[in-house]
Amino acid sequence: MHCGDCRFWRQPDNQCRRNAPLPMRGQQGTMDTAWPLVASDDWCGEYQPGYIDRTSLPVEAQARARAGHKERAQH
Repeated sequence: MHCGDCRFWRQPDNQCRRNAPLPMRGQQGTMDTAWPLVASDDWCGEYQPGYIDRTSLPVEAQARARAGHKERAQH
C-alpha cells in the first residue's frame, strides 16, 4: 500500500490530498499554501484504496497495482 495506489495521491504533481494544504512561506516572503509532496512509493497510515489510472502511474506503481489486483482475485 503505497501513495501511488492511494485515492488521495494526485499525479503528475505527486501531491497528497488527504488533508488540507499546509501553510508555507512563499519566495517573496508572503504566506501561501501547498499540498504535501510525496513519492509514489511513499506510504503513511492514512492509505485508502481508490480508482487507479494506471496509465499515469510510474512503472513501479503500475507493477504493484497489477500484483495487488492478481492477489485480490485469488482470495
